[in-house]
Amino acid sequence: MSQELKIIFAGGGTGGHVFPAINIAKALREHLKAKILFIGAAGGIEKSKVPQAGFEIKLIPVVGFQRKIAFKNFLFPFKLYKSMQICKEEMINFNPDIVIGTGGYVTGPVLKTAVKLKIPTVLQEQNSYPGVTTRLLAKRVDLILLAYEEAKKYLSKTKKIVVCGNPLMADIKKEDKKSAAEYFNLNPQKKTILILGGSQGAASLNKSIAGLLDEKRIPKTHQLLWQTGKNEYNKYKDKYELARIFPFIDEMHKA
Repeated sequence: MSQELKIIFAGGGTGGHVFPAINIAKALREHLKAKILFIGAAGGIEKSKVPQAGFEIKLIPVVGFQRKIAFKNFLFPFKLYKSMQICKEEMINFNPDIVIGTGGYVTGPVLKTAVKLKIPTVLQEQNSYPGVTTRLLAKRVDLILLAYEEAKKYLSKTKKIVVCGNPLMADIKKEDKKSAAEYFNLNPQKKTILILGGSQGAASLNKSIAGLLDEKRIPKTHQLLWQTGKNEYNKYKDKYELARIFPFIDEMHKA
């Protein structure tokens, strides 16, 4: 191992994969003074969130495989090959001691490359039912970190598993309700409903909430703090007086 600990992180596409990686990276940088490099997908949320957290990121062209017939699937093998070539070049140049993946389609080519180069690999899985990437790579990586004991039954023949929970933000500042409400331009005296469909939003949830608002089934004594996801934000952003609508809520602890 080199004198300075070097770690590559891969994880993205959604906040559920990106933020665990950022939280782990912050802890390793603080406690071990590790040098960190992220590898992410050019079209993923990590493109903006990782630099905001103060880390360098290299982007690769890999995309997710569509589960229906789509033209993007014909490009998938070429983008995967190109992505693995970039990963190989970055790993040779950066010379990491370990590569950590937190899920999402970008994790596949990064950890596959690390395995080929005989670099130690770790997967961190946030869910009780492991994602596709984790299930595909489980037999090849050196260690899997699980959030839930029940996830073990889906990961047979793995080298080593540790159940340790999900990584959380360590630098959350305590907020009182009044200042948090003011941050989102909400009335601290009203009952507040927080609506989240994940970092990408959820079209069915958004449609249901819009229906409730259109039918005036939410009383004026209540207000909504609503994360729609960036793809549906413009559809709803200026439509409802009772709602404060955001494509993505960065300050989730305030929410």
